[in-house]
Amino acid sequence: MYQRALRVREQIHGYFHEDVAQCYLALARLQKDQPAEVVLDLLAKAVDITETLVGFNHPETGEMY
Repeated sequence: MYQRALRVREQIHGYFHEDVAQCYLALARLQKDQPAEVVLDLLAKAVDITETLVGFNHPETGEMY
């Protein structure tokens, strides 16, 4: 379900959008039983998008870690 939502949001908003970052974060939380590489890849994408949008020192970026 989230994978589909992610694809739709990426098509509508583009890759660098807050909603896309939130989808990646939600996917990472849902995949917590998967191998660490899967979860870390999703988290890294969420952090990358958020850092690009609001900057490294923004509190919202810190919440991603």
